Amino acid sequence: VARDVFGTSSRKYLNPKGNKQSDFLFNIDSVCSDSVVLTEGVFDSISASLVTPSVASFGKSLSARQMSMLNAFKTVVFYWDKDAYPQAEKYAAELQSDCLVVLHADGKDAGSRSFEENKSLLKSAVRFDSVDYEMFKLLEISC
Repeated sequence: VARDVFGTSSRKYLNPKGNKQSDFLFNIDSVCSDSVVLTEGVFDSISASLVTPSVASFGKSLSARQMSMLNAFKTVVFYWDKDAYPQAEKYAAELQSDCLVVLHADGKDAGSRSFEENKSLLKSAVRFDSVDYEMFKLLEISC
């Protein structure tokens, strides 16, 4: 997996031919923990992994296979982009794992943040069924 930083390709992200991204989670083989952070993109996962074990789903959807892999963890922390909160909430309800969500309304993803920013946001993750999340949805997502 790579990113075209020189603008030589018509695609922003470069993946191996025949790669079916819904078949796996980026970085899953290196996670040795009962909890994991789930990001949308590879570079977000790399940044979040500096703080805690992290994997990437390659977007804001999860296949049945990816859901099965995530169910192996006791806790899954969704660190998806602002536009993906509705999807994250839906998947969290389907997972058997305890699911938390990172609240961020500024449109920046993990790959665009400093180590300290990611550390602070991940430390303050909340449950989807919390008052904090409901207030966030009222104040931030609907705007």
